[in-house]
Amino acid sequence: MERLVKILSPAAWSLLMAALLGTTLYACTDGGSSDSGGPVAPNRYRISVQWPEQAGQQATLYQWRFDRPKGQTPDPGALVAARKLLIDTVRLDGEGHGVLEGAQPEAWLAEVRVGATGHPLRMLPGHGYQLQSADASAARDGDAAPSLGSGTEASQSYQPGVWTGPGDANRLNRLSSQWRQRYVELAELGKREVRAQSVGDAAHADSLRGLRLKGALAYWDGISALADSTVQPLVAVFAVEHLDKGTRFEQIRRVSNRLLPMDPQNPYVRDLQQWVVSWEIQREKDGVSLLGTPAANVSGIGPDGQRYTLEALRGHYVLVDFWASWCAPCRRENPNLVATYKRYADLGFRVFSVSLDKEADKWTEAIEADGLPWPQHIRVEDGFADSGVAPYAVNAIPAGFLVDPQGIIIAERSEVRGNNLGLRLGTMLGPVQ
Repeated sequence: MERLVKILSPAAWSLLMAALLGTTLYACTDGGSSDSGGPVAPNRYRISVQWPEQAGQQATLYQWRFDRPKGQTPDPGALVAARKLLIDTVRLDGEGHGVLEGAQPEAWLAEVRVGATGHPLRMLPGHGYQLQSADASAARDGDAAPSLGSGTEASQSYQPGVWTGPGDANRLNRLSSQWRQRYVELAELGKREVRAQSVGDAAHADSLRGLRLKGALAYWDGISALADSTVQPLVAVFAVEHLDKGTRFEQIRRVSNRLLPMDPQNPYVRDLQQWVVSWEIQREKDGVSLLGTPAANVSGIGPDGQRYTLEALRGHYVLVDFWASWCAPCRRENPNLVATYKRYADLGFRVFSVSLDKEADKWTEAIEADGLPWPQHIRVEDGFADSGVAPYAVNAIPAGFLVDPQGIIIAERSEVRGNNLGLRLGTMLGPVQ
């Protein structure tokens, strides 16, 4: 049987994390845990659930299966098909305790649902696990991200869980189990920032933006530090899966190169290295990388006769999108871009479209036909050789560059195509209804 657990691309993992309400995977890297009832026989699993708030409710174990054709090289940024299989259920007793146990011939990516909340973990055969409701002890461990204080109803209703296991694995779990609450708070801060901008309160908008960035960076920096410091290969692999591949690719490659000689036969480590190599090939195809550099200003006249400049959108996340009416891949990408824009425009996302059309009527017809709702549309008549295009080293379209509120390019080309753009914006701006 083909191994069920495959290393996911960061984009695929982000989607799964959102689907499972923002908690994270967990890996046990030693023998059976005494917290889960003593040693576990080979090819078996045992999960002890302790959740007093859900006494009398049902706990359910699912297995996530990710279908990738045998022998296929991981496609950076491409989502893999996922389906969830029911494995086991248990009714929690009057104290909220129950045990899930059974046969497990190989590693799984699993999910235990308690009430309405899902708690994913990596399950290895012959290991014991314990899931308990979160308490104040997590905050005393020093890994808790600072509260952003949004006080939203959604963040208060979320019920995180804590998996018991070895140190670094628990550290990863504690960091990520907080992410759902932070994720909701970031969305609320984004909405308040947009409202402040709409009434001209620039100082308040800047303050809210700073809080939003602080909250997101607290999580990413904690994951980054863990990936660099842990000596447990599985924990390191799972940690780098969380990192943004565009802005932190060099670190992901560094961690992968460190892990390979430590455990060269580990299938997770080998899959991570394969992913790094394939992503390097993709980046080479994309051409010159502009990650981390200031976005060159682009300006031009729109169909409405107004002048639009990229600099005028400073303070927003902006996708600079190079396209043309005659470009079939561009036209196929437009519906996805429109949908993403509509989801995140209220949180401050903007699109700045640069057309390489020589004929103005073809350009405006395509804007109308594809229903591109943002006003920032300009056209350059010299195509790829235009002075506005040259700084971006564009040699093929569609070509997109995601610019952060400070005007720095944080993702480019294939990193913002398809579902990747929405996943990235969801991570930075928070969820949308």
